[in-house]
Amino acid sequence: MSLASGLPPRPQSPGAWQFGIEELDSGDWIFHTRGADRASGFLEGTADGFTFDQGGKLWYSMQERVAAWIIAHGGSARVMPKEGGRLRWSMVRALLRLPTEI
Repeated sequence: MSLASGLPPRPQSPGAWQFGIEELDSGDWIFHTRGADRASGFLEGTADGFTFDQGGKLWYSMQERVAAWIIAHGGSARVMPKEGGRLRWSMVRALLRLPTEI
C-alpha cells in the first residue's frame, strides 16, 4: 500500500519488499526489512551485481540510521548481519521449471 494515497503502488521493478516491527517475549523489539527482487530490463540484468549491491547498501543504511536514532534518544539498538543471498534468475527459473519467457 502507498502511505500517501492508500492505493497499491505502481511497481518500478518486479519484486517484493517488507518492513516489519515485532515485539519479542523478552520485551525487546525487532525492526526488519526483507525483500526479493530481480532485474527487469537489459541494463539492470547486465549490471545486476551493481544494481543489487546499491539496493543492499540503501536498505542497510536505513537500518543503521534507525539504530542511530534509537541510540541518540536513549535506547539501545544494533544492526544485525544480513541474512540470505543472491541467486541468478536463470538458476531460479530452472529450479522452478519455469518457461524461458514469462
